Amino acid sequence: MAQFAQAGEDAFKPDLNGYLVWLVEWTHEIHLGELAWPYPDQTGIQVLFGIAPDVGAGGDYTEAGTSP
Repeated sequence: MAQFAQAGEDAFKPDLNGYLVWLVEWTHEIHLGELAWPYPDQTGIQVLFGIAPDVGAGGDYTEAGTSP
């Protein structure tokens, strides 16, 4: 379950002056390793994760449940 940490205006990037920029932080527990769910996926949803700074358009993502 995600746990909210904080949210507020982010004034630490001078190149974004003139924009309203918010910083939102949370923690989210993930489990890595062997898949513990013994049932086939019937959702049609694909979960991907990436590690900064290789995220965004053209980023390097790994499907959850596979080895990176």
